[in-house]
Amino acid sequence: PFASRRDDLFTFDPLQTTAKIIFIARGRKPPGGFMKLLGFIAAFLISTQAFAYFATMDNGDILSEGKYRLMAGPQVVFNGENDGANFAARFDMGTTKSSNMRALVGAGATDFFGGLFYKWIPYPDTKNQPAIGLMGGFIFSREKYDDVKKDAISFRLHPIISKQFETDIGILTPYTSLPFGVTFVKGTTTYPIQLVGGTEFKPYTWQNISFFGEFGLDVSKAFSYIEVAIAFYFDETK
Repeated sequence: PFASRRDDLFTFDPLQTTAKIIFIARGRKPPGGFMKLLGFIAAFLISTQAFAYFATMDNGDILSEGKYRLMAGPQVVFNGENDGANFAARFDMGTTKSSNMRALVGAGATDFFGGLFYKWIPYPDTKNQPAIGLMGGFIFSREKYDDVKKDAISFRLHPIISKQFETDIGILTPYTSLPFGVTFVKGTTTYPIQLVGGTEFKPYTWQNISFFGEFGLDVSKAFSYIEVAIAFYFDETK
């Protein structure tokens, strides 16, 4: 009984905890079904190899206030000490007419990574222009450097340009980014840069589901990868 009690006390779900903090800060109660889905994703992450935290996986679309998105999917990394098939989850929520917040979490080959991001799109997608903006934030991780696992903190900035197109079967939103930043590891500072291209596809038949596909090319001190994900949309106002 004591061991079971102790396990309960020290159980920590970073994805659910971050979501709860965001809801509470805005004076809202987290939807029960939504939190259960977050818990399922987090449990899957803990048993899956992951090294996907430098990916962009977003475009210039903005979630309005009261709307949320949960995204999860695998990533294949092509170079670096943490090569392999990986997994990551992201939780997005609308904050203002031009901004969203994002929580990121994963675990596996990288023992753990988690972060928070803020996306600001001052120039929305219109008939005469693409959406243009930035996503910035920080990530804490524990990963392998020279065959030794070390703690690292990264500060990231993702310029984003995207344009929405309607097709016969759904809405296609291709995007591009040149993510860069600085990573601090004990005794080492690096400046990773990547070139990213991707798209989101929203089928007309599934109003609350979309699919993401993205590739990233290593420009400097980073890694190349391909990532896909499924995104679930939730509307608190309904």
